Amino acid sequence: MDEYRVASKGRSFLLITFAELLEQFGAPAPVVEEVRQEEAAASLEKSASLLVGAFTDSKKGLTVHLLRSYLRRRYPDRKHYVPESSYTELLQELESCQIRTLGELDQMLAASASAFELGETEAPPRSVSGRETGYSDIGVVRFSLAIIDEEYRRGKYPGDRNTERWGRWRKLLTETI
Repeated sequence: MDEYRVASKGRSFLLITFAELLEQFGAPAPVVEEVRQEEAAASLEKSASLLVGAFTDSKKGLTVHLLRSYLRRRYPDRKHYVPESSYTELLQELESCQIRTLGELDQMLAASASAFELGETEAPPRSVSGRETGYSDIGVVRFSLAIIDEEYRRGKYPGDRNTERWGRWRKLLTETI
């Protein structure tokens, strides 16, 4: 910016998003909002990709800190756990399913995304009061693991004997790979 100011004899410039430009030129509010949402989604996807790339380039395995940071960025609108023990337990579960890096976790979550969305719609988690809620960041990972890995599902959800719906979700998974 300093180079531009010198070359332009003190003028300045403004960097804005496309949505802001549309807004300044009087585009309809629904159009501006749609563009703003698309920009936010693209930004989130890019930051998640950069985050995964930064960690998967190294040979480091998953740690509580990396896992927590990754899940907060990947799922900003979901509930996040505070106790470290929740992430430590999840790390052990991921290890038992042969997922040892953020790259492997990211691939698993991407591959199971459609199946997870259907599963969350058909069988949303319930709070203690019986109200339907969305899965937490850790819940997304566990539910996705359960869709992919039948043995993990039996151990994690032993009371859920509805194998037909798990099979339907798993079939959706195999159709998207």
